[in-house]
Amino acid sequence: MNWYKKGIEPIFSIGPDFHLSITELVLVNLGMFLLMENTAEYGTLEYWAYLACTIVHNIAFICAILLNPGMLSRDPSIHSIAYLKKIAKLDLKDRICEKCNLIKPNKVRET
Repeated sequence: MNWYKKGIEPIFSIGPDFHLSITELVLVNLGMFLLMENTAEYGTLEYWAYLACTIVHNIAFICAILLNPGMLSRDPSIHSIAYLKKIAKLDLKDRICEKCNLIKPNKVRET
């Protein structure tokens, strides 16, 4: 699932394995909660260190799973003329993905 900024570039993307990301977030947060609850008293340096690590992890992980994973822009005007001419010469009909209508890289596995 993708949301596009002005229809050209994805603002953020959610891949087909999003359930693994949700599971990871739940397990890490549950583990840190249990660790904080059982080992650190509220207000101690250890407690705040656990909390800071959890918050930093969550922000970094959410950014990693939602940001553009390298999908090319749909706007051909941002590509150089030489690149567009090179692509135009190639026969890419067998490499176009039927689902997303994009050119697949050379070494891609079929889904």
